[in-house]
Amino acid sequence: MSVEQIIRLYAEGGHEMFRKAIWYRRLKAKFQSEGLRQVFQKLFSEDGHGLNPATLGSDRLKTYLLVVTRNASTGSPWPITNNPNAKYNKKGTPGCNLELPLWQLVRASTAAPAYFPPEVVTIYGADKFSKGVQCAFEDGGVTPYNNPAFLLYLKATLPEYQMGWPTGTDRISLLSIGTGMEPPGREKHEISLLEAASAVPSTLISGVANNQDLICRVHGDCRFGPPLDSELGDLIRPNPHAHFTYTRYDHQFTKDELAEAKSISKLGITLDNLDLMPFLMEIGSRYAAKNVSLAHFHRPDPA
Repeated sequence: MSVEQIIRLYAEGGHEMFRKAIWYRRLKAKFQSEGLRQVFQKLFSEDGHGLNPATLGSDRLKTYLLVVTRNASTGSPWPITNNPNAKYNKKGTPGCNLELPLWQLVRASTAAPAYFPPEVVTIYGADKFSKGVQCAFEDGGVTPYNNPAFLLYLKATLPEYQMGWPTGTDRISLLSIGTGMEPPGREKHEISLLEAASAVPSTLISGVANNQDLICRVHGDCRFGPPLDSELGDLIRPNPHAHFTYTRYDHQFTKDELAEAKSISKLGITLDNLDLMPFLMEIGSRYAAKNVSLAHFHRPDPA
């Protein structure tokens, strides 16, 4: 899809995807999943109308793809790729993951707990007589791979994953794009038990994502990224042992921007605040104009 198509999908489809659940279902999830399902079923189909679902092994996928979900039924991260050489991707064998509907995997990867109900996917075993097991899948953002950049590198290069990409700054370029960061910390020294409990998930996700970012900068040639902390800085410096180039784009909202968001909508910057769509798109455009550069993806000319 072109950037223009993606923007149109976001602007026009947002209200369809974020449909509030019936009041008695909101104890489990704030939004219903039917809107997302309808959009994804149409989008990820062979005919473009939703009548012929595309699978993970679809020929219409022009690149390798990694989708990160969490299998809530087993409690484990579940990263899945369309690599035809992967252990569970052998076509013609029972339980081949390439036969899974692509729309369902994308829907599972967006099932943020408390916002959307999990996506129930039937998983078949290697036995051709297997009747399959139904598993509930959630957003991969609640796993250590909320920033999946380093996992993507591992999937491409570890011999166990059977993709076999050669390493090197002239062979692999990793681009990691965040969804925006609010200033860390809090003003109050002491908070209630309810406030503490509600803050734990975002605190853990943020900390793990920061650690994944650090790992990428240590093992790669970091071309761009905000400072990690006051001691490490941004780690943008020569790395003779780098296995890849690495660029991290992520905007940190200022206090003025947070205040402006509150003036537009009292909800402020939240995952489901559709009133902020034009505001966030404007901030993203300004960030891109200031920071995004092709120089981050090319080797510097020899001196």
